[in-house]
Amino acid sequence: MLGSILFAAALMAADTPLDAADLKAAMQGDRQPGAVTPVGRPFRIEIPFVDGRKRNVPTFQSPARWVYDYKRSQLDLIIGPGEITATNYDQFAPQGLDHLPPLQSFVFDSRQITDMTSFNIDNQTRAHNRANDGLGDGRGDAYELGTVSRVTSFALAVPYDAKGVSGLPDGMKPLAIHKVARLPQSELRRFVGQMALVLEGETTDLGQKPPTFCGGFRGGVQSQVLANREMFSIFSKQCFVTAHITKVTVLRGNEVLASWPRPPVAAD
Repeated sequence: MLGSILFAAALMAADTPLDAADLKAAMQGDRQPGAVTPVGRPFRIEIPFVDGRKRNVPTFQSPARWVYDYKRSQLDLIIGPGEITATNYDQFAPQGLDHLPPLQSFVFDSRQITDMTSFNIDNQTRAHNRANDGLGDGRGDAYELGTVSRVTSFALAVPYDAKGVSGLPDGMKPLAIHKVARLPQSELRRFVGQMALVLEGETTDLGQKPPTFCGGFRGGVQSQVLANREMFSIFSKQCFVTAHITKVTVLRGNEVLASWPRPPVAAD
């Protein structure tokens, strides 16, 4: 009897959509020996819209950003995932992603820790011309203060090929912009404070090894873009699980501003 109750409870739990915190925990647990993979689990993830003008890594990674046009009193809601490619992900080929359709990255959890550090600056002139001014070693090289950021993120990896397979809802492309016209500046903060991008679907397994795969960021970042021309370095760990998204909704409180797939047009 007790076994039947536990079995029924497990089935009910498996059918309950995972939220962002639950899916993150399942992805972290999947990395442990003997863990049950989160493949085949339904999810419903809410991602708050962020101010697209902010200069930090979580904002650049976010698939839900807003930008306000002060001249037109218009709010642009940008739904824009990133891409997982061999140029920006260091485990692309080792984990078999090169055999999969192109993958879009919907980051739903990103944490950044930033600290001050010193960067070694090679002396491009003759060593004896470099003064020992407290930021140099008196032997030619110098040091410049800057920041180092350590970022950990969790994301859905969704296949999308314009001419082939798509893990997005019907009619949706990787970049979508919803415009809110005639929004007074005085209402902006209250309006955007209630907005979220809601993703619903199911986790999948496309043959990548392992099903939950993690790796590092590969590539450079324009330092002046993120740190006002200061020296800047990023160490990033990214974890993904592949997914099929069946519904995307832009919510403001309980109000639906946009959704995919599009609702059918009512007949006259």
